[in-house]
Amino acid sequence: MKAYASPALWFLSRATGLRNQHVVAAAAAVTVLLVAMALPFWWLGEQADGVAGLFGILFVLFAYLSTATVVVVSAVVLAGRFALTRIRRTLRII
Repeated sequence: MKAYASPALWFLSRATGLRNQHVVAAAAAVTVLLVAMALPFWWLGEQADGVAGLFGILFVLFAYLSTATVVVVSAVVLAGRFALTRIRRTLRII
């Protein structure tokens, strides 16, 4: 696993201009946010099972997945913005 994580971490830190610990902290923050969001949706799924059955569970699952997608896409857009800013700054110097 380290053979894949090290080049990815190096590339992200070089592309965004952030230090390694900042990249790891951002990834950890997104992971903690997704897990923290899963708890209320899990409870809601338990409640929906009793009220609406399978349809309720599927609805809650879709709601969680769509919310998680928004969080992940927002993190990717933010990292991409950092990377583009860094690339533009580098090209301005050359």
